Amino acid sequence: MRLLALSALLLAPFGLLGQSPPSDLNFGGHALGEPAAVFFSEAKAPDSKQLAKDYCKSLLDDANTREKVRQYEDIQKNGGVLEKKNFSVLDVENCKQVMAALEGKEARVGARLASEIGKGTALFASGRLSALDLTMDSAYAEVVSDMERRFGFPGQNETVSRPGWPPLQEIRWERGGVAAAVWKIPYSDHVVALVGFLEPPYDSFLRGTPAPKSSVSSPETCNAATPNDSKKVHVPPGVSSGLLYHRVQPVYPEAARRNGVEGVVTLAITIDECGNVVDSSPISGPQELVPAAITAVKQWKFRPYMSSGQPTAIETELRVKFALPH
Repeated sequence: MRLLALSALLLAPFGLLGQSPPSDLNFGGHALGEPAAVFFSEAKAPDSKQLAKDYCKSLLDDANTREKVRQYEDIQKNGGVLEKKNFSVLDVENCKQVMAALEGKEARVGARLASEIGKGTALFASGRLSALDLTMDSAYAEVVSDMERRFGFPGQNETVSRPGWPPLQEIRWERGGVAAAVWKIPYSDHVVALVGFLEPPYDSFLRGTPAPKSSVSSPETCNAATPNDSKKVHVPPGVSSGLLYHRVQPVYPEAARRNGVEGVVTLAITIDECGNVVDSSPISGPQELVPAAITAVKQWKFRPYMSSGQPTAIETELRVKFALPH
């Protein structure tokens, strides 16, 4: 089948190659361009296996959840700590993104509420799936080979920069208004694959800006000003987790280990335009474990969050699990 497809491409005039989009734009059971209503008729939350849209409607309509959100916001403003047993609404912001997508607005939905896509984020605009930003565990060569199959020709090796990132070496494809890019994540064996329509609001993020190969550098060279509260965007944990590429495991406090203390520490964090954690505060979890969680998380690295094609500082929540062997 693949040989037949390649033969047809070789026989076609070269100028036609860029005219029609790739025939296979299906990822994780979802196709680029499908309406948000279709996407969320299938998308499921991984924990409950419930349809994401049904789960979100129930969550957002629940009076008890709204009250917990109010409590959370009040305590966060005052710098307090909310005990885990009184707070279970981290999915509220995720669900607001789902509803925004269904309303035809720009939205980014993480795998927390679209488990079929694996690690990463589904990007919506004008009521349809416009792009995917995926982090893959597959070997780099396998991901490149898969994109070659989809586009029907080898990708072009380029050095490309995007706002908030230093230039990175990647392989790129463009055909029929669709673009894809694949690159290895610094400090990691994981691979990033971007694929989507070359149209606003994600076209500049997909395409990036070609840069001289001599300018390739490390993400550590990225510089960002201290995030301004008025410019920070609150994003769901499912979206921010799809941006994480370098994780440092916390050191288990010896006193907590001796006393058998374990559990999950939930932190509110701020990530700057370069993907660095610049602030963190506890929301819930055992007090004995909070300092170790904060120390570890400050060393985590994220890919920059893009809003309207620009890197943006974000606020989000994340969970750090501490478990003792049993």
